[in-house]
Amino acid sequence: MPEHVFPQVERVVYGKAPLVEVICQVRFPADLRIETTPPADFQQRVRDRFPLLTQQSRAVLSAMPPELAKAFESVIPAASSTVWQFSTEDGSHTLQLHKDNLTLVSRDYRRWEDFYSQFKTPLAALTELYKPAFFTRIGLRYRDIIKRSSLGLAAVKWSDLLKPHILAEIGQDGFEDCTLEATRALLLRLPEHGAKVRLQHGFAEVEGSPEQVYLIDCDFFVDRTEVGHADGALEYFHRDAARYFRWCITERLHQAMGPTPVPV
Repeated sequence: MPEHVFPQVERVVYGKAPLVEVICQVRFPADLRIETTPPADFQQRVRDRFPLLTQQSRAVLSAMPPELAKAFESVIPAASSTVWQFSTEDGSHTLQLHKDNLTLVSRDYRRWEDFYSQFKTPLAALTELYKPAFFTRIGLRYRDIIKRSSLGLAAVKWSDLLKPHILAEIGQDGFEDCTLEATRALLLRLPEHGAKVRLQHGFAEVEGSPEQVYLIDCDFFVDRTEVGHADGALEYFHRDAARYFRWCITERLHQAMGPTPVPV
């Protein structure tokens, strides 16, 4: 197996980033203290960054904004149970503590260092207060929606913005204009950490808009692993997610999003 599945690229920050959400999660064997006892000590550890607290159940999640509810639907178990939700004052970051997982969702992702700093303190609080024996899953998921009109590219064909290996049949002469639906899913084994990545991409729709957009969704994860491996695994996922996204897009799209070097 090659050392890297996706080619290495220079790391950048996009001025017009297409990210709609980033989800970071650790799952662990169920701890009923989280279900039955308000996590007061945990709240004290995280309240500087997440001052707002609500107690919810899975049924209540349906009242959340559709895009955020969808994110949690994919990572929170189906059984109805107590969920402790901590939020930033502006609602851009939401942290949820459940009896068997800790999940952070960002709808205002700027750069990895800022995002992960939001997760490190809750992660440390979880491991110190509840002492999970191991993690049953560590995951990091990025969802990008490329909307051409937002980038001044409304009249540009997808074949000029996405690489041929992503477009596949759509990139063939005459196919793009008559393709109504196209989605693909792929599960890959990665060379490090015993990790995998589920890649999904294709045409999508944004509620309230008739414009055709393109979704690029990558969900990196590793199953049963030691608690101390979380930092290394998440850093690895972050690096590969950036490489995967660049592997999908052309230089024209890359430049249209306003890349700048990551500040040191």
